[in-house]
Amino acid sequence: MIEDFVIAVLAIALMECVHYKQRSKSMREVISKLPFYVRWAGYYAIILAILFLGVYGQRQFIYFQF
Repeated sequence: MIEDFVIAVLAIALMECVHYKQRSKSMREVISKLPFYVRWAGYYAIILAILFLGVYGQRQFIYFQF
């Protein structure tokens, strides 16, 4: 439970940092100036985050009883 809260707070903080950075430059411009190994490390980090933090399995539809 606390882990979910920490992950949510970190995700919101990351989104706010991106939003702040976009005031001066587009993120596409910032990312394209990074060395290729930093970009690909970021891409792999995003993929791993989706795989490890994603919700998988069978869940009941939230509006099932309506």
